[in-house]
Parts: sequence; C-alpha cells; structure tokens
Amino acid sequence: MGRMVASISGFSGARTMIGSLAYLSEFGNSKEVSEIVELLKSIIKYHVIRGRPSEDHSKYQRVLRNREIIGQIEANQSIIPFDPIKLYNFASMNRVVQKREHYSFSLALRSYRISGYEGSEEQNLKGWYSGDGVEYLMMKNQKQLIDFWSTVDSYQLQGTSETFAPRKIGDEPAKPLNNAKFVGGAIIDNFGSIGFEFINYDESLKTNKSYFLFDQQIVVLMSGFDSKVAYRSTFLNHMIDNVNQQVTLDKTVIELDQLKTLDSPKQIFVQGTDNVNNLDNLAIYFMNQVKINLIKETRTGKWADVTVDASNTEIKRIYAKGYVENTTKLEYILFPNAQTDTADKYEQNPFIKVISNIGAFQAINNTDPQFGTNNYYLMGNLFDGTQTIEGFTFTAPVSFVIKRENSKINLSVSDPTQLLVSTTITKRENFKVDQFDSKLVSVDNQNVLVNTKDYAGASIYISFNVMCLDAQPADNCQFTSGFTFPYKNGTTIWYQSCPVNAICDIGVLKCSNQYLQVFDKPECQFTTKQCVNAQIVDNCVFSSGFTFLYKNGSTVWYQQCPANGVCTSGKLVCNNKYQQVVDKPECETKHCVNAQPIIDCQFQSGFTFIYINGSTIWYKSCPSNAVCDSGKLVCNNLYIQQIDKPICILAETSNNKSLCGVGCLCAIICAIIFCVIVGIVILVYCLRKCQNINISILNNSTVQIAGVQ
Repeated sequence: MGRMVASISGFSGARTMIGSLAYLSEFGNSKEVSEIVELLKSIIKYHVIRGRPSEDHSKYQRVLRNREIIGQIEANQSIIPFDPIKLYNFASMNRVVQKREHYSFSLALRSYRISGYEGSEEQNLKGWYSGDGVEYLMMKNQKQLIDFWSTVDSYQLQGTSETFAPRKIGDEPAKPLNNAKFVGGAIIDNFGSIGFEFINYDESLKTNKSYFLFDQQIVVLMSGFDSKVAYRSTFLNHMIDNVNQQVTLDKTVIELDQLKTLDSPKQIFVQGTDNVNNLDNLAIYFMNQVKINLIKETRTGKWADVTVDASNTEIKRIYAKGYVENTTKLEYILFPNAQTDTADKYEQNPFIKVISNIGAFQAINNTDPQFGTNNYYLMGNLFDGTQTIEGFTFTAPVSFVIKRENSKINLSVSDPTQLLVSTTITKRENFKVDQFDSKLVSVDNQNVLVNTKDYAGASIYISFNVMCLDAQPADNCQFTSGFTFPYKNGTTIWYQSCPVNAICDIGVLKCSNQYLQVFDKPECQFTTKQCVNAQIVDNCVFSSGFTFLYKNGSTVWYQQCPANGVCTSGKLVCNNKYQQVVDKPECETKHCVNAQPIIDCQFQSGFTFIYINGSTIWYKSCPSNAVCDSGKLVCNNLYIQQIDKPICILAETSNNKSLCGVGCLCAIICAIIFCVIVGIVILVYCLRKCQNINISILNNSTVQIAGVQ
C-alpha cells in the first residue's frame, strides 16, 4: 500500500485514474490500439454512471480536456458500459485483485521482492501491517471504506496474523523486505490458487497461507504457525454502515461493544444495508473447530493519527471484528453478497473439501454442483517437498490449479518464488498432453518440463486428454462414486465407468469393452442406501439396474425395488453388500405370501391372485374373471419375486343363492331336452310299426285313422 492511501479517499484516487484513462482513450491509430481504446471507453462509462450521483465531471481531474472527454463518452449511446469480470495476479507486485459482478476482493502481500508498506515521517504512520496479507473486500455499499484508515484497528487488519508487540508511529518504513519467497499463484478461468509464505517484521512469527478464489466463495487456509510468543489471526475487520446492522455468531446477535467468545462455531453473518438484493451482506463459514472471538465495536480516530497536518476532527465508525489466538491452523470461507441462510445451505452440501492444510502443502477440491457432475477445481500450494495428487506429481515450490471437465484436464502452474529455471511434473501414463506452449513446455514420456525462468510468476497452461488403457477389470472390488482403481497382479487397473460390481458416477470412454480411468486414493466403499422389510428369495437374477439383498450368505438380486422395499435414489442396499450380474434370466411370476382369504378380488398391474381353500393361486396376467388396473399389488404388505410357474386356477364364488338358481335353471333345461329326445324316439318307433295307417291332422283338430270310423 502506498503512503498516499492514508490521506485521501478511494473515490479521489478512482477519479484521478478515470481521468487518466480518458486522456489515453484519445489515442488509437492501429487496429489493436483502437480495440483497447474502445474497451477503455466502455470501462470509463461504467464507472462514471455508477459513481456517486452528486458528483459532476469537474471532479474527475483538473485537466479540462479530460472532463470534456468523459462527458462525450457518457453521452455517446453507442458506447456500452462494461465492467470486466477477471482475476489478476500481479506477481511482480505481490498483489492480487479479483473483480466479480457484485464484489471485488484483493490481497496485499509482501516478500523479498516487495516491502510490507510504504511510509514516511508524515504519511501512513500506522501502515505497519498493510502488506501482511490484508484482505480487502468491497461490496455494493460505497460508504463501507469512508474514513477507514483513520478509524480501523491498525493492529488487526483483516487477513493478518500478528504478535501482540506494540509498534511505534512510523515504525521501520526503511526495513520493509523479508526473506519470504513463496508469494504468488496460478489461475484458470478467473479462479485462482494464491500462496503466501508469511514472515512478520521481526521474524518472530512465520506461517503459510493459501487463498482459493472462486466466483461466490473465497477459501482461506492457514497452518504451519511458528512463533515463541503469543499471536492472533484476524479473519474479519469489516466496517458496517450503522449500529442497526446485525452481527451474529451461530445466529446469536452480538451486542455493541460486547466481546463474544465461542468454541467451535460454524458461521458468522454480518448484515449489510441492502436488504432487498443482499449485495453487501457477508457470511463466514468455519471448516475447522477453533475458538472464535467476535465483537461489534465502536472505533474513534482522526485523520491526524495517520497523516501529519491532516484533520483533527474525531470520527466514529462501527466495525465487526473477529479473530483467533494462538491457533495451529485456521480454515474458513468468505461468502460475499450472502443471504441469511447461505452458510446453512452450504453446511447441508459442503462441496469444498480441504485436501491438506499442513505447513508444507495446502490444497482444496471444489465440486460445486454448478460445475457439472464429476467436474471440479482442485487447487494447491506446495511450499516444500513432493506431492502426488490427481495423477500429477509436483515438486516444490509450485502453485497449481487442476480443472477437471469430463475426460479433459486443464492444468495451470506457476513458480511463486520466481527463482526456478524450470519445474518438472510427472503425469499419469494415460494423461495425453493436448495443448501447450512449446516455448515453455516440453514432454518426455510421463514427465512434463515447464520452463518458468523469466516468466515472473505468471501462470503456464497445459491441457490433457484422459485416455483409455487396455486392462482387465480387477476382481472383488467395490468402488466409490467417481474415479477409483484397484490393483491386480501389481498392475494398476483403471475404470472410468462402472465395472459390473461397482457403483460409479461417470462414464464416457470405452476401449476393448473395458472402462478405464485413473484417480488417486482408491477407497473401496459402499454407497449407503436403504432396504426395508426385504424377504429372502433364492435363485432370482435380473439384468441391468442391479441392486440386491444379502442375507445368510446368499445373494438375492432385484432388478427394481421389491414391492415391500423402499428405494432411495433408485437403488437398494442391504447389509452394505452390492453385486451386479450380467446374465439375463427373468423372473416370470410374482407370488403373494400369507395372503388374506379374499374372494372375487380384482388385483392390479400384471400379476393378480386369489386365495381358495387355504392355497395361494397366482396369475401372471389377468384371468378372465379379474380386472387389472395400474398400480401395485397388495398382500399383507409382503412381496417376493420368484421364477416358479404356478398353474392358474379360476376363482370360486361365494354367492350360494346364485349358484342354486343357476343349478335349477340348468336342471329344467336338461329335463326339457331329455323329454323331447324321448318323444321323438317313441314316435319313430310307432311309425315303423303302423305303416298302413294314415295319420292326418285336420283343421278342426280331429284325428282320423284310415279304416276306422
């Protein structure tokens, strides 16, 4: 931080910068320069119209021409306001600036290259720690930094770790450099990993810190503290606009000027002034257990305290200040623009995992669902030693970002010390180098040599395609979701998709009917789901979608949830045993056990049954006397799948009166038929015996027989 910052406001500095940009925007002869000029004009317009409405163009600089240019830019409708969303690592300056849509974040660091602060006998008299890892978080509230330097606790700037030693006004501005070398980081997609080897002004405190910057989260890790005296790390020193803005620790409101101490809290919430869009709220989530001190304190000061001959008017401001004392490590996430439940929602799905937080190596893995299934950003800073992670072996000093996107890996590395000639990265065999700068990167089998000399700590990019290897699947290994691998006969076997006995969450590549992929730290575990009231059934095997019940040493498979089981996420788990089978015998019937005696009962969907004379009768499809509807079978809530083929027997009916009526009717009909047949037989017999007799039936119904009067 320059000494002038303590004597002017940020608005004044911004106006001066905008005026200078306006002056530069008049130059643009070549095509390349013209493109830059148009970009400058868009940036100028964005900041001018976003500035405080009460200001006119006269305050942007004393040079009249610059004010005229700004007025012309603002009036030009063809110029579209533009605010770049970008992460900048100014490696040679030990400064980092992250610009997001609704907030900006920056880091002020120090090393053997850059001093901790700039001061004099007249200016920046308390700037002792302003380059010791200070975190500047600026959100929508433009008033949050007005009179900041005149009122802030200069011993506890946000992000710093310091001892309790008192400092003198203007102390040691001439001895600002130290021996810290690892300061800087790597960037991909405006996400970054920044490492900071911190040594304080008198070398009584040393520690390593890492900052992992995303679009909605800022992750901070601290570890490797080395000190013989007491120290504290300040994670929050945030000016709030008025006394009515609440500050809470695990949802307990902090009263004004009342220090609150709590063991192992999970979250802090600092309310902003924008209650509609929540664009200046701040939430902090703690990933490790530590004793937290939090205070909403009133601070008073004068500009004359930090700058000679400045105003002696006393100023009062309110700050939310949080810190820990003498901790061995600290892990937390800043959520700018947070809602009141942001930390709660994160706790329900904590997608940022701390891979390592020791002095020599700090790393995290972010599997935010917005990245897509099985995609992630893994970031780390290796201060010392050698580390293998995600198929790469790094040697310190190195900062890296690994972006995994399906079968593609993008790698960014840098030398934060700016002292190396090159660094060698060993990659896994099936990582094929795809794109790289041949001037900076060379590949020799599994070794990737990155030339970092004269690259000033900037990020160097390499992309890889994850290739298949021809391998046989290992036996008897259950996999966790994602990429894992077993060993077989001393050979590494890789899977990208599910082997038949595994539960995996990915699958793209295929070679020789084997699925292959590499991932570090294989942990053969079972995915946890629920199986409820399952009944054991032998010799029932289904194809695809395989889940099963394991009981008494026998494996029972179900293609779908048995009717008496409750499925979670579509799969059953019983006794933490899993198996998948590839043969395709099909269960041809279901049967119902312990059914209630039900007569004339119509059942549903494909399988029906009735209960007669103490025997269970099964139907694979609807018999003619049953009506099937969509839905489930119901049978004492007990269901079992089985491959036997019981004979379908039609149901009896229980309506005895109806049966009697039907019987009588059948008897009458039979009697009539019998009588008709007997009569016909007798008639034929008579005709044969009485051939000479003529029979006629007269109209008057008189019967005459020939030869008889």
